[in-house]
Amino acid sequence: MAPSSNYIIEVRIDVLKALKIFGLTATALTTVGLGAYYIHQRIQRSKRVILRDEVKNVLEPFQLSDEQLRRVMANLNIEMTNGLKSDGDLDKNDLAMFPTYVHRGPNGLETGEYLVVDLGGSNFRVSHVLIEGRNRIYLKNKIFLIPHSLLLGEGEKLFDYIAECLQRFIDDNKLAANKPADYIFDLGKIIFLYNYLESKERQVSY
Repeated sequence: MAPSSNYIIEVRIDVLKALKIFGLTATALTTVGLGAYYIHQRIQRSKRVILRDEVKNVLEPFQLSDEQLRRVMANLNIEMTNGLKSDGDLDKNDLAMFPTYVHRGPNGLETGEYLVVDLGGSNFRVSHVLIEGRNRIYLKNKIFLIPHSLLLGEGEKLFDYIAECLQRFIDDNKLAANKPADYIFDLGKIIFLYNYLESKERQVSY
C-alpha cells in the first residue's frame, strides 16, 4: 500500500476516535447539567415549602373562630349604634358615624344628573353621573391633586380650590353646552363624599 494511503487511513482512525471521545464527553456533560438543574429545582421547591410553612405559622394566631367572629359582629353593631347616637363625638364613642338618610335602595328606575365630589386625604375625584332609568348610567371621572398647603390651610381656601376644579371639570366635559345660559348646577345635585376624621379636624360644616 502506498504511503499516502496509509496516512489517509490513520487520519480517519484519529477522527473516529475524536468523535467517539467527544460524543461521550457531550453525553456526560448533558447528564451533569440535567442533574444540576434537577437539584436546583428541588432546592427551590424546598425553599418555597419552608417559606409557606413560616407564613402559615405567623398568620395562624390571627385566625378567628366562628364564635370570635360573632363577638366582633356584635361589638361592631353596638359601636355603630352608639356612634349614631353621639352626633359623631369621638370623645363619647370610638367609632364615628354619620346617618346616611337613605331609606331604600335603588330600583333601577331612577333618573337625574349629578356631580359627585369625593374628597380624600391627598386628592379628590369629581364625577359626572347621568342616570336615565332602566339601569342606564353614564359616568365620567377626573382626579385632582390637592396641594399640601391647602391641606394644612384654611377650609375656605380648600373649598375655593374645589370650586375651581369643579368649574374646570364642567368646562372640559362641556356639561353646560346644552343648558340655558343662566343654568347653574343645583347644590342639591352636588354630592360630597369626604373623610370624616379629616373634616372633624378642620371643623368644616357642610
